[in-house]
Amino acid sequence: LQGAQEHHRQEQLACTQLQDTLGIGVAHRRIGEVLCELGNTEEALVHQQQHLNLAKEAGSLLEQQRAYATIGRTLLDRAIQQTTADDVSLDAAKENFLHSLQKCKELPVGSVEADELALMRCRLYLNLGLVADQKGDGSTAVVLITQSSTLGRQWSFHEDLYRCHFALGTIYWKQKKFGLALEEAKQTVTLSAKLSIFEKVESRKSVGRIYLIIGDLFEAKRSFTAAYKLAAANKGDV
Repeated sequence: LQGAQEHHRQEQLACTQLQDTLGIGVAHRRIGEVLCELGNTEEALVHQQQHLNLAKEAGSLLEQQRAYATIGRTLLDRAIQQTTADDVSLDAAKENFLHSLQKCKELPVGSVEADELALMRCRLYLNLGLVADQKGDGSTAVVLITQSSTLGRQWSFHEDLYRCHFALGTIYWKQKKFGLALEEAKQTVTLSAKLSIFEKVESRKSVGRIYLIIGDLFEAKRSFTAAYKLAAANKGDV
């Protein structure tokens, strides 16, 4: 990751020498992505804000959309990682996601492929739903994440659809609606067939936990056993 960060800094320098405003902005976005992976949220946000500023300067609606979405996701992740409620970050995340959604509407027809635009909207609705969930508004979260899952299903965004059903299952679990939580968890098992071993294991563990809480020990054991066997057979990938 350190090597990637240095590469993007060199990219930023080259774009600066070429006076490529948008290129400099994209380099800032990429540096921010690496910093997020390294856990340096505050410095990442500085670069992501630079990306947004330069995207505005260059007049690129697409890069503005990406910048708002990226800033929102970083703020949401920061709020989730806090041990106490962080409404300031959550409110700022929501504001950025809404700005990003607005930019999706402003993009000229044909400027991005239809599936790319659908994916942008799918992820924004999911993230807005996650913000609502973090703020304790489960009803709004369900509505928003259901909008996301509808797009995911229409466009076969399997990974995003998996995340939607997993998030809905978690919300229903917290609401003690275990029947609905189980339905969502079973959906993640089905979707995991096209995803990595991590999702295959986690989805089965999720089903097992719900069966355990409702007292169906036989089905709980069967789900946990399936998860264990998958994990044991793919130790390097879990």
